[in-house]
Amino acid sequence: MRRIVRTTHKHYPVVIEQNAVRNFEFPKNSIVITDSTLRKKYGKLWKKHSVLSFSAGEHHKRLDTVEQLCEQLVALDADRDSSIIAFGGGVVGDVAGFVAAVYMRGIPVYQVPTTLLAMVDASVGGKTAVDLASGKNLVGAFHQPEAVVMD
Repeated sequence: MRRIVRTTHKHYPVVIEQNAVRNFEFPKNSIVITDSTLRKKYGKLWKKHSVLSFSAGEHHKRLDTVEQLCEQLVALDADRDSSIIAFGGGVVGDVAGFVAAVYMRGIPVYQVPTTLLAMVDASVGGKTAVDLASGKNLVGAFHQPEAVVMD
């Protein structure tokens, strides 16, 4: 099933089907961002792409994680023609989406949510954020995905 989400600034497909991740044509210059748990379990799924990961858990949804990922993107020579594939639950979607929103003032992101709540969040709105010590989701941006791919 393929639906189009229409926002004020952008339209993007939401693909929901079996084997969607294997069948979807992600750009060759995409870099996967996931958490350490999913990387161990599904890393081979992304053999055509570079894969970056950070430690799993809400307590890693922080600006220092964003900085580390951005430094790794620089090391991979990621540029404005690169894309991010956010593969994971809500924390991964928020962190990777925020990285895509701020790296080089914004590069494309493809959301590949792996939990039901992340699927709903990714499908409607492009909300990305990280936490501060003072509270959740206090630093963020709206950055619409190029597509949401749900397997």
